[in-house]
Amino acid sequence: MKLLVVGAHADDTVLNAGGTMAKCIRRGDQVRDVTFSIHRGVSLNYKPEIKNEHEAAMSVFYGREPWEIKAKNTNFSFRLENFRACGDAFEHGASRADLRRMLEEECGGFEPDLVISHSRLDSNQDHAALASEVRRVFKKKSTIYEFVFPWNHTGLWPNMFVELSMIDVDDKIQALRCYSSQERPDHHYMKFDVQMAWAQSWGSLNGWEAAEAFILQQGLF
Repeated sequence: MKLLVVGAHADDTVLNAGGTMAKCIRRGDQVRDVTFSIHRGVSLNYKPEIKNEHEAAMSVFYGREPWEIKAKNTNFSFRLENFRACGDAFEHGASRADLRRMLEEECGGFEPDLVISHSRLDSNQDHAALASEVRRVFKKKSTIYEFVFPWNHTGLWPNMFVELSMIDVDDKIQALRCYSSQERPDHHYMKFDVQMAWAQSWGSLNGWEAAEAFILQQGLF
């Protein structure tokens, strides 16, 4: 299987689908992470260290150095784009086309079976805008799952679950530890016990040890 995970900010893919990425990489699937901003919020909040943090997180999953992951002869890769900020760029009339163009490049060269990204109902404008472009590019091409991120949208209930082992969950938490710049009192979702509790909670709904939850936006079989 070919899996493409798309995030607006450097920690989004790990937060929302890190366990699934770890599972798929471990079983030999081709996995690609595409992240469109190395910082969170507007340009005044720019944190250059997040680029290094994200590369370190990807290395946890792939068990390789960043330069090895980026090599063309590997099954696993990631792409990091330094936008000023997704939301700020969109407000100034730029970069929706850029997002779409880069997504089309990923689709053309990778042709994923499954794409996982943000929900169009996410209250974060960066997330919602990227989700719309993902839907536009991969319509009729790939199955699409949307992240379930309770802190940004309430009232949505997942309808797709990916069973995880505790090894998968541990890999996700280890990758999250790389984002030390994001450890703030208001970022309670970055707490490792919170992530463990969510994984076990979603798993318990299906009689599993752990799971990640998603919303099926489009299914192609």
